[in-house]
Amino acid sequence: MVKRGEGYELFCKTLIDKLAGTGAPFSNIKHNVLKKGKAHTNNQIDITFDYDYKGTKIPMIVECKDYTRPVGKEKVATLSSIAHEDLGVNGIFFAKSGFQKGAIQYAKAHGIDLYKVTNVTDADWTDRIKKINLTMNVPAFSSLELNVQIVGISQDDSKQLLPPPEKLTVLDSFGRDKYLLGDEVKRQFKNNSSKPKFKLDTSDSFVLVKRDLKPIHSIEVVVHRKILTTKAVIDADAFVTGIFENAISKEWIMVKK
Repeated sequence: MVKRGEGYELFCKTLIDKLAGTGAPFSNIKHNVLKKGKAHTNNQIDITFDYDYKGTKIPMIVECKDYTRPVGKEKVATLSSIAHEDLGVNGIFFAKSGFQKGAIQYAKAHGIDLYKVTNVTDADWTDRIKKINLTMNVPAFSSLELNVQIVGISQDDSKQLLPPPEKLTVLDSFGRDKYLLGDEVKRQFKNNSSKPKFKLDTSDSFVLVKRDLKPIHSIEVVVHRKILTTKAVIDADAFVTGIFENAISKEWIMVKK
């Protein structure tokens, strides 16, 4: 039969196990342990573990409470008595709903560590960021526009007299093939991809128009881009299993999944 609060105790033990797995100096972690102290009576301890400090193992006992209200001073005093007077060990108190002011003051005076231990949903995220919504607008290549100007021929006439620019063969002054314009533009684009437009070197560059070599005045390449919108959500639910909040310092320790 599962005793009341055991689910929370096991949750807390899982978090300690995970911390130990990421390098925290904890070992010999156990749940639901009976320890006999100076009074010769058995004390039921929710969690026990050793804190390894410079080669010395310091025994720790943990009390866990999943109360819906903050834990009061009396419960902390009981743990202090069992830990320090009966067992001679260090005590830690985990509570789902935190601690009353009197409990915190007593713990500070008697060397008891207090932690509010919750899952991501139950944690108090005031002044902390739990979720980030990202919208990224990324410019992406769309197409290339070629503007070719031939000496002595208008743009309109070029469209009628010449093939499409990407299929245009560029010749040298002897009428020998230099390159197919579409292929050359692709090669040059690799070195100019960040520019909105660029020009090709047109020295000794001609095209054949009605069997006549006509010099090329300029070749301009306009790079057209479109904006791609990408949305992403970064949420603590996705990568955090639980949170330890120190009741005195308010420091957080987040345990990753």
